[in-house]
Amino acid sequence: GYLEPELAAGMPMVTMDRPMSGVSVDCVMSDNAAGIGMAFHHLHEHGHRRIAYIGDSERVFSGRERAAAFRAALIAHGQPVDALVHPGEITAERVGAALEIALGGHDPATAVVTGNLDTTIAVLRLMGPEAASRLAIVGFDAVPLADLVQPALTVVAQDTTAIGRTAVELLSARIAEPARPVQTVIVPVKLEIRGSGELPPRRAADATR
Repeated sequence: GYLEPELAAGMPMVTMDRPMSGVSVDCVMSDNAAGIGMAFHHLHEHGHRRIAYIGDSERVFSGRERAAAFRAALIAHGQPVDALVHPGEITAERVGAALEIALGGHDPATAVVTGNLDTTIAVLRLMGPEAASRLAIVGFDAVPLADLVQPALTVVAQDTTAIGRTAVELLSARIAEPARPVQTVIVPVKLEIRGSGELPPRRAADATR
């Protein structure tokens, strides 16, 4: 709402990554739901039937969309949501607690989908290279030096070039035609297969030793 005076004064505006709450402006963002669906189905195709999600807080638009898409995938495959979906603040304590719940108990997850770059890094740091190399993981967002992890990290990659180009195009169109209808553009994502998401199911106790 604090931007309403600028909008009323005619300032052209485009948001990237998520829509702006309280005002109606052009937006360009990734296809969050499709990306989570890709990650889930990729792991499912490799034999995983207990797949956990650890992601950002649902107060964040992208975090909310990705968690909702993961819940929908679980339900579509007849899986319970309890103990498998863990959105929240990205801190070592919170992510560690989520890992403990997801990988512990009598029916642990055999694979993990991480909801963004920061969560992926937190999971890898907490698990350590040996344990992480034995657990199937698919991350949302490209990870710098992902090829140095063994096996290399399978990710859902956002097309940041297309997002940036589209944002400039939307802004140019808004400048040229201020009264044009507000537009939201959803940019496709791509599953980059490198190895970590193709690991077969194994007991979490084995994966985390």
